[in-house]
Amino acid sequence: QRFPDDEQILLNLANTEAEAGKNESIIMSDALLKRFSTREMQADCYFIKGVYYSRVKQFDSAITNFDQAILYRYT
Repeated sequence: QRFPDDEQILLNLANTEAEAGKNESIIMSDALLKRFSTREMQADCYFIKGVYYSRVKQFDSAITNFDQAILYRYT
């Protein structure tokens, strides 16, 4: 299966998976972090990971990832 090149499509797909509580969102986010290294992409990926962990009620991990998202977005 071919991995799409459009980063916005990939982010949307990963976010949809995270909202559904699917672990694939973590795998996708990690792959995006390796593929696109901008601060904005890092912030978006950590936010998606935070959403996933929040959905599966792993709140400490959610907070850690949301904190990373804030760090990359606003510092």
